[in-house]
Amino acid sequence: MNVLKKYLAYDSSVRVTVVNVTKMVQDARKVHNLSNVATAALGRTLAMTTIMSSNLKEKDNRLTIQIKGDGPLKSIVTCGNNSLKIKGYVTNGNITLPLNKWKIRCIKSNRKWLFKCYKRYRLKRTVYWA
Repeated sequence: MNVLKKYLAYDSSVRVTVVNVTKMVQDARKVHNLSNVATAALGRTLAMTTIMSSNLKEKDNRLTIQIKGDGPLKSIVTCGNNSLKIKGYVTNGNITLPLNKWKIRCIKSNRKWLFKCYKRYRLKRTVYWA
């Protein structure tokens, strides 16, 4: 079950959002037939999209996150809206990389990458690059 919880602390000066998107990631893995590395990378991006989409105020607001890299994974695109309808896609979901003990390192699958986040508020569109 997917869970999103929000908390306020220190007289509402700190906001904490916690998500568990395990079911969403498992469904994406089955639908897209993803490898372990692609599942981990898409899952982390889906979690980020869920957290950011939960902060959208208006019904028509949309969020798109795009990660492009020069590695074998190529790109990840996720979209979300105010109703927390989240979807995502990985360009090359069949890649395999050697495991690093207990952690799947997604950064090796996209060595040099560009992160873009598009937030659309009704007719206005704001673009953030990091």
